[in-house]
Amino acid sequence: MDGLKLEIYNWLTEIEEVEAADFLNDCHLDNIFIDSLISLGGGDRDLSMFDVVIYVPLKKYKTLSQFSKVTEKIEEAIRESAESQEIYVREINWRARLKGVAETQMDKKSEVINNLLNQTYVNKQVKLMNQSLKDNPHIALGIAKELIETCCKSIITKEGLSYDKEWDILKLVRETNKIVDLVPFEIDNKEIAKNSVAKILVLS
Repeated sequence: MDGLKLEIYNWLTEIEEVEAADFLNDCHLDNIFIDSLISLGGGDRDLSMFDVVIYVPLKKYKTLSQFSKVTEKIEEAIRESAESQEIYVREINWRARLKGVAETQMDKKSEVINNLLNQTYVNKQVKLMNQSLKDNPHIALGIAKELIETCCKSIITKEGLSYDKEWDILKLVRETNKIVDLVPFEIDNKEIAKNSVAKILVLS
């Protein structure tokens, strides 16, 4: 379960919206960064504006109107969760998830990743994690996981390689480690350092 989906799933579970959480479990969520906004409240607060796309299995999508109460709860959870992190969700779109859509989404995701992965984005995510640690540690974990996944996918994509949409975070980290050298240049015994890094990757 990816970071955004896990975050919303946990949110729904916490407020005991079990049916909505179960429905979400079959879906795929994609968040697309649109812009940064200046808060009207003044101060140093700023907001990030995102669109969220929810991909529903085709069989359920054809009868989506029958799940109106469930989809409303999911949209409410997305907006409430985003608001708690000073994120503004502009639009939430529901789309059918078809065979072959993974390849299309991977190309789109790669473009989004390249646009997102900059110092401003990373700093904002770290800030959100720190703000969530005390009261919402599960949200902090979800953001951390999503940030790691984003970094890995960006590195793999920039090397001209591809990744499988079904890879979990461990697989992503392992494949990324084949591309980058995680051993700092100032370490004298690189073999010991490599063994240490390998243990971390195995345990992660």
